[in-house]
Amino acid sequence: MGKKITLLFGLSLFIFGLLSCDSSTSPKKVDPEINFTNVYWSDAVDADGDDYASTARLNFETKADKNMDIYILVGVRYAAEEDTAKYLIYFQSTVYNTELTDAKYVNIGLPNTELPHGSFDFVIQIFSEDNTEDVKAEANIKSYPTMQAVLFEPQAEDALPVMSVSPSSLNFGTSTTSIGFTISNTGGGTLNWTITDDQSWLSVSQTSGSTAAGNTSNLTASVDRSELSAGDYSGTITITPNAGSSYTINVSMTVEDALPVMSVSPASLDFGTTTTSMGFTISNTGGGTLNWTIPDDQSWLSVSQTSGSTTAGNTSNLTADVRRNSLSAGNYSGAITITPNAGSNYTITVSMEVEEETGFTLVFKNPLFTNIDVTPTGKYKQTIVPGDSAVYYYDSNPGTVGFLATTCGKTTGGDQIGLLMEWDYSGLDVSGLVRKSYNLVLNSSYFFIYMRNNGGANLAPLYVNYGRTEQTMDNIVIPNDNVNYRTGYYQAFTNTQVRMYFQGLQSYVYWNQGTHFTLPWTQNQYVYLYNSNSPGSPGVLESPEEMPKLKAGGHLIPEYNIPQNTLLLNGENIEGKAAE
Repeated sequence: MGKKITLLFGLSLFIFGLLSCDSSTSPKKVDPEINFTNVYWSDAVDADGDDYASTARLNFETKADKNMDIYILVGVRYAAEEDTAKYLIYFQSTVYNTELTDAKYVNIGLPNTELPHGSFDFVIQIFSEDNTEDVKAEANIKSYPTMQAVLFEPQAEDALPVMSVSPSSLNFGTSTTSIGFTISNTGGGTLNWTITDDQSWLSVSQTSGSTAAGNTSNLTASVDRSELSAGDYSGTITITPNAGSSYTINVSMTVEDALPVMSVSPASLDFGTTTTSMGFTISNTGGGTLNWTIPDDQSWLSVSQTSGSTTAGNTSNLTADVRRNSLSAGNYSGAITITPNAGSNYTITVSMEVEEETGFTLVFKNPLFTNIDVTPTGKYKQTIVPGDSAVYYYDSNPGTVGFLATTCGKTTGGDQIGLLMEWDYSGLDVSGLVRKSYNLVLNSSYFFIYMRNNGGANLAPLYVNYGRTEQTMDNIVIPNDNVNYRTGYYQAFTNTQVRMYFQGLQSYVYWNQGTHFTLPWTQNQYVYLYNSNSPGSPGVLESPEEMPKLKAGGHLIPEYNIPQNTLLLNGENIEGKAAE
């Protein structure tokens, strides 16, 4: 090997003069004393793997007939330039005492001058030491194609990408649907990344992309709660880069029960002059369960339900009814206000007209404890619930009317309990009237029984007027559940005894009129009978005066010994009796 090659570094790529060569001809062999035998590249550094090196070693081998001192110039140009004969001087060096064969190299890029990002052609020329105009040998792109279109970039661009993701977790809470996150390249080169998620309800605005050195990509994660039930949910977003490790963003979300949304239709109800019933709907167009209430506080207007529940997507059908009887002629207005458990109240406006009566109206009222079926002569049957009335209209006054009405206690299966009470009338004079009301009452010869059992066993059967010729027996069970039950109507005597056996046993409990209960001997009278005894225990019974106010079958029981319902203030009392 000859003397060490001395390289002059730090020379700017664009301050050197032009090096002339003809790349279109075969390699020059100016002097047979020295020529190139090989040119090749080695030790290329391509950190980001994009085929652009930040530095590489340009190796060249020469052969000389004798040792000699030579002067070397290396030229470089952009490969895309059209003038292929002109190269910029990249560096120059002096070599002393070169041996007959020798291998030399030049570093392209750092630690010498960096080349910009691009494709370059190279040429190497050897001169006499004392005459730089006398080219002894040349290696160019024709003689060595590996010197053509060589890719270089600055070291800053050749660094590996480094991925940084922010934030590390995304919490969508109960209502948020979209949250942004970023992918940054804090290294060099180009960061290529792909994104996957592990939940069907989770999505990302991009599933792949590229981020240049020093730049940031903005992305958005979104969640869809529409098909999910209430609860807490979690998932992950995984970002996989082309350099370095994958990164996982933890995602959390809560789905609450959707709030109900009430929709009411129609907005108003006009009953005109004759309509008595109209429907309306309450719908839940939201989620969850819509609970609603409707106050029943208008005398002539009522609804079929005063409270209820409507599940998501469903509709409740209700009916509004008006009662014109006992009202003077004129226009009436009211409102049905529905109060939901979520959202605002809704008010349906109601209007109605009552005309002057020109025909005849027949009204039956029920002040008793069970439904009454009534059928006037020549008319249809109506069922009157306790506290309500039935109205019949005639085009003109019929002169006389007749009707048949019946009532009795009933089991849930519809079987009769106690006596069948009957009103069977004909030829009632109503001449000269435009309206006649009858209160269907029972006189003091009959009474109604409510029973409640809180003893040690069920009670069955029921005997009323035990030991008398008028004794009745109902094969019913009064459960041991401390619930008040309606029974039926019975004849009333001063020595009436009510007896019930403990079901399946010989022991019994009994109540005597005048001792354990006292009848008021008025119309529509009733008693409470209560048992707290167990089989075999003494027959000590509680009097009805000691019992609290109770509800039975949905009908509020009046206080004991209260006079007749105010419903009876208008109209004529007409008495029924036990059917024969």
